[in-house]
Amino acid sequence: MMLNLGVNTWWLLLLLSAVTPLKAEPLVWKASYDMQTLYLVGTVHLGDSSMYPLPDVLTQNLRHSNGLIIEADLSESVTMPTQAKRNNVEFLLNAKENLQLKRIVDTTTLDWATIKTLAPWQVALTLQNYQFQSFGFHSQFGVDNAVIKLAKTNGIPVIGLETLQFQINLLAKQDDNGVAMLKQTLAEWKDGENNVHCLIESWKAGDSGNLNMLLDSASTDQSFEQDFIVNRNQNWVKTLTTDPALAKGTFTVAVGALHLVGKQSLIQLLSQFGYVIEQLTQSKHVSCQIKVP
Repeated sequence: MMLNLGVNTWWLLLLLSAVTPLKAEPLVWKASYDMQTLYLVGTVHLGDSSMYPLPDVLTQNLRHSNGLIIEADLSESVTMPTQAKRNNVEFLLNAKENLQLKRIVDTTTLDWATIKTLAPWQVALTLQNYQFQSFGFHSQFGVDNAVIKLAKTNGIPVIGLETLQFQINLLAKQDDNGVAMLKQTLAEWKDGENNVHCLIESWKAGDSGNLNMLLDSASTDQSFEQDFIVNRNQNWVKTLTTDPALAKGTFTVAVGALHLVGKQSLIQLLSQFGYVIEQLTQSKHVSCQIKVP
């Protein structure tokens, strides 16, 4: 998905940018096949005002779309799965890991008495959400919320590829109840400020290289990558390519940014189905670097 530009091409781009500066933007793709056109954007679920306005090519096409396709309706109610006490972090982590977790929780406003009674995947999500919010990134500025609001304002139907309940169940059904997910969160905690800000800057600039590094970090757990990235991408592509309701017209597709990068991304899978793929926004490499353990 990244262009390999030779030295001469880079030099030409530098010359052109001296006359006509290019504005880096979040990645927006166009995928066309027969009578269907998809505009795809990767979202970040929490953000801040610096991420707006969204690219014109996205907002203008969304206003004229036959539907906005998202991962799941964020307003859906969910039922949290019941769990046995033996599946809490207090029992699933060893003494050293529990101590590490408690030391991290003690640096936050979170309550240790509550945290230790949660499943590992719940703790991982709670810590990740806390980090984003502590650095000034909140759900009201999430790209998901922004495109849903724009769609509803313009009377555009909103279509979910899956349910929120499916996502919760997927997290709860991990073989280790999310222990590996939590351990990775703990290992990356010290680099959280760097990585959160770098993720946002990479998203704003459309830096697919840095986004790929984040995907590579998730890929260290092959089971997690298969369940949460690969399988879902394949299911979504099946819906996009076979659902009669989506066969004709123009649709905007807004899913998590990591679903649009990598070898098994929605972009790559759609290409394999014969879609003509075009990147509509200008990418830029940012100077920050994602740090992985």
